[in-house]
Amino acid sequence: MQIGPGELGRPGWHSLQSNRVQFCRTKYYLINGGYPTEIPCLILYNIYMNMYPERKAKIRILIVDDHSLMREGLKLLLSETEDMQVAEEASNGEEALDRLKNNKFDVMLLDINMPKKSGFEVLTELRAMGNQMPVVILSTFSTKDYRDLAIKAGASHYLTKEQAPEQLIDAIRKVLK
Repeated sequence: MQIGPGELGRPGWHSLQSNRVQFCRTKYYLINGGYPTEIPCLILYNIYMNMYPERKAKIRILIVDDHSLMREGLKLLLSETEDMQVAEEASNGEEALDRLKNNKFDVMLLDINMPKKSGFEVLTELRAMGNQMPVVILSTFSTKDYRDLAIKAGASHYLTKEQAPEQLIDAIRKVLK
């Protein structure tokens, strides 16, 4: 089976395992048994991603916490999920805002109590910049007042650090829907 651009036989095929795939901007052709069939781009893309699930885009996560042990634990937990990756980490609010200027993330895991800038300050500045990226607050504070303040400041979800790891994974997926 070959998948190729509009001009059949054109050089520049890229071989992936036993299949040949090249993406173009407009049309794709599936060549199976010598009979070309035009396939819409979106359908082909979905076929390709199902053939090669390791190539699916992962959820890019920014971890912001002043405790290195917490960041390392989160990286270990998230590395065990097949659809998430820790793209960057920051140990305080100022670092987080710097990372956000130069990178694009799908979701941020944010601690509240940090040096230089608190999680609330980061969240307020993030929303003031017009960035609507989902933010999951991870905090040791389990009172309803902190949760309400975080949600009011623009957090998408609030979890305490006492909750089960599965709840964090579920929260990340939930805020992206």
